[in-house]
Amino acid sequence: MRLRHLRAIAAPIALASLLLGGPSPASGPQAVSGASSCSTTTASAGYTVQVCLAPSGPVSGTISPSATVTVSTTARVAYVTFCLDGSMTTTPTCVDGGAGYLVRDFRASSQPSQTQTVWSFALSTAHWVDGSHALLVVATMRDGTRTAPATTSLSFGNGDATQPVNTASPTIATGTTPAAGAPLVVAAVGDGAAGDPISRAVASRISGWAPNLFLYLGDVYERGSWVEFMDWYGATYGSLRSITDPVIGNHEYLSASDPATGPAVVPAGIAYFDYWNDLPDYYSFDAGGWHFIALNSNQTPMTSAKWKAQLSWLSSDLAAHPGSCTIAFWHHPAYNVGSEPIPGSAKTLWSMLAGRVALVVNGHDHTYQRWVAMDASGTPSPGGTVELVDGTGGHSAGSFKTTDSRVAARSTVAGALRLSLSSGSAAIQFISSSGTLIDSSSLTCH
Repeated sequence: MRLRHLRAIAAPIALASLLLGGPSPASGPQAVSGASSCSTTTASAGYTVQVCLAPSGPVSGTISPSATVTVSTTARVAYVTFCLDGSMTTTPTCVDGGAGYLVRDFRASSQPSQTQTVWSFALSTAHWVDGSHALLVVATMRDGTRTAPATTSLSFGNGDATQPVNTASPTIATGTTPAAGAPLVVAAVGDGAAGDPISRAVASRISGWAPNLFLYLGDVYERGSWVEFMDWYGATYGSLRSITDPVIGNHEYLSASDPATGPAVVPAGIAYFDYWNDLPDYYSFDAGGWHFIALNSNQTPMTSAKWKAQLSWLSSDLAAHPGSCTIAFWHHPAYNVGSEPIPGSAKTLWSMLAGRVALVVNGHDHTYQRWVAMDASGTPSPGGTVELVDGTGGHSAGSFKTTDSRVAARSTVAGALRLSLSSGSAAIQFISSSGTLIDSSSLTCH
């Protein structure tokens, strides 16, 4: 059974059970005081942070919880984290992705003064069953100080007494049809969808291209929760949903369960699969005369039955499309000069695909990289496969840790790939969020 909205199945935690004492020294603050809707924390550096949370009482439909953070000095907030019905203690585990985690907000919605910021998000209360719920927020400062939680009590009333089942079927998009004689325009990017201005700018640039097809290469921040899919992903790439084919990133696996359930009730990544109506871990389709293969590089260990099943499916899919112009895409790159490590799963997928597909497109590292055509062992070869790394969706810029003669182009600016696919060839462009052409190339498929 799939859970459409994954509404709460655990009994709500009463606010009366909250402990309003100070957190441990390891969490930063040294002294804490506060009421149910506000908390005040004294940081080890001597400044104080007051966090107040609203609203409270009966609510229904979509609401906008807000946290007002007031700091006694010019110390700055790095982000705030909201939880619902999670571990309601002075050091709540939900802040680090435990049960009850809702969303991490990296951008204040407003700044009333130099020392005061307001943080808000959209919460669909119909995602949970009716009744009492406890909402919590914690602010994390740029120096690492984590405040005590501010909490408030809500009562949801939407007429939802039971948990619905998601009966929607997944849709594998083949995109729109280009005009006669025009190429299929495919946009691709990963590692955006965080609600911050840069990720929104990248999404706006892509929308301006009016692409025929969009590949999202994984990672919805911070932990791929349902609220983050609805608020961060929906606000950036939601308008492209009908032409989108996604793959799952590692951040979507960070939460052990959906926030509307108890721990270990549902598997990691559940919000991704619920948002995409239980789209398969791996799938393929044809568009514009090209064959596309979407894969999951997060399946570990590589001795698991799921991983072996994916490799078996991939072998069959390749055999069924000999000679096709093919693009394969998944989250982790097999070759990388950026800071993110390379998992063995990516190397395995590369070894199966190199020389058999024209392009492999990945995200994960927050950089752009275009590698020369390489064979299964990574040796440059005219008959090999070109790897494109495009994790420049806007959520924090990456950096390069090394150099490699096989890298034909690279950049750390936020932007996206624009692929123009014609019969037997592809034009590759990497364009910044401001519209600057950073890199261009072309290839003949095999």
